[in-house]
Amino acid sequence: MIASVTPLSSSSASLLFPTSFASASAPASAAQLILGDLTGNTDDAMKTGNAIGDIIEIAARMKQEAASAGERVEVEELDVPRDKGYIFDEFDGDQPNYAVKGTITTTYDANGKRLERFVGTFQGMTDEAYRQLMIDGLKHDQSTPRNRAALAAFKNGTMREVDLADLGVKSGVVRTKDFFEDGSARSCRTEFEVSGMLQFREQHTELRDGVLYEKETGKFAAIGQNGSKFIY
Repeated sequence: MIASVTPLSSSSASLLFPTSFASASAPASAAQLILGDLTGNTDDAMKTGNAIGDIIEIAARMKQEAASAGERVEVEELDVPRDKGYIFDEFDGDQPNYAVKGTITTTYDANGKRLERFVGTFQGMTDEAYRQLMIDGLKHDQSTPRNRAALAAFKNGTMREVDLADLGVKSGVVRTKDFFEDGSARSCRTEFEVSGMLQFREQHTELRDGVLYEKETGKFAAIGQNGSKFIY
């Protein structure tokens, strides 16, 4: 069970990461590798129980709504290998994403103005790079029993890492980019949608003295994020 170096946003930090293995003084560049400058509404999504649902259904609905409004629609399916980097656009800078899977829907209004939306899942780095980032963070801060136990577990191979998608937590991302009429990009907004997280936390974990534990075993626990992927 591993933790993210940084929270999604200041508003959702207390929900997902009451404490973390890694030091709060970890380099900002490492945080950028995981989350970039994303501005998600994950906390609101978890509070209300809203979910991204089936990404194919959402993409199909967007296409139907655009067609009904008389707009031209283009659809591109993405399924990038987990170890191959993919850059969406200039807003990514030179930092690629990984395991990108979903649908890009581009709509054009009567004036030719376009809106591009990606609905799907992605990782900010490979699983191996993410794991090494956690280890480096733990080496940076060995001031707590949990951090020492976590680093030891990584070293002796007993660290258990589970994709929360396998435990009923659904997560995805909606990335929306709009353009000026001359075709130049105007803005890009990335929003995370998560459902089932609070239910998972309530059923399987408990918080004692600011530290997260697994109810079933009493062991230290943490929830981390790599793009739209959550790891327990």
